[in-house]
Amino acid sequence: MSIINLYIEVMNRLQIYFLLFSISIGYCQSGGYTYFESGTLEDWANSDSSLTNLVIEQPGSDDSYYFKKTCDGSNTINGEMAIRNLLWFQDNYMNGGAGIIYLKIRNENTFDLHLRLGFTDYDGSKIIMTNPIIVSPSIGVWQEINIDNIHPQAFTLIEGPNSIEDILFGTFEMRLIHNESISFNGAYENGIFEVDNIGTVYLAGVDEFNNDSVIIYPIPTKDVIYIKTNSSFIGSVEVLDLLGRKKDVKYNNHNEVDLSNLKNGIYFLRLSNKSGTITKKIIKT
Repeated sequence: MSIINLYIEVMNRLQIYFLLFSISIGYCQSGGYTYFESGTLEDWANSDSSLTNLVIEQPGSDDSYYFKKTCDGSNTINGEMAIRNLLWFQDNYMNGGAGIIYLKIRNENTFDLHLRLGFTDYDGSKIIMTNPIIVSPSIGVWQEINIDNIHPQAFTLIEGPNSIEDILFGTFEMRLIHNESISFNGAYENGIFEVDNIGTVYLAGVDEFNNDSVIIYPIPTKDVIYIKTNSSFIGSVEVLDLLGRKKDVKYNNHNEVDLSNLKNGIYFLRLSNKSGTITKKIIKT
């Protein structure tokens, strides 16, 4: 290798290392998450805080652990298809309505799951999603769910002295349930409730376009990366490899990037609009 080529190679590597360092500092994701990588329940429990019929199993959506509740069909806590978390999702979900709850769910039952998200506050007031997300049966398939309509209009007040807005300003408990009816309780079923990679993301202030105002998830991913931002317009989206070469991937309205045709590894997601350009590190597994 000539001195000139060696110099170019060194400079390219230095540029890559600097970019990786900058991204690691600039990346910001707040809010609770439970990925079950610890092999524990991570503070998920039944609606009465018991742990009956709750287990962590393998392999999950990312070949690690996942959460499973087996419901026995009885009209008791053992048959209720509902789980709660009193620790990791206590937060302010009124940040401009920009909060997202994402998770992966597998429905190997013989019936549709009517997935609803619920919250309580510290005064015991309760809200539940008015319109459920329908998860159809699909054996062996983990389905990605992105609940990005966390705003007062999407919820029904079940009980309590406080308004929906007040509850979203200061949540205490988060609950995931299956029920066709608008209820804070889960339906009694003979079946299983399997979830994985439950997390929350938030965006920064309105009309900002910087590393803190753009969220990409999930990281790492096997196929699709989702983009969420307050900015009113993203002009271009590009995926680059470690040498800065643009990769041929599929885009969907500048908010989804399909990486399924790429090899596993580290890439960069470059987003641009009239305010500037930002770069995020992404990992394909």
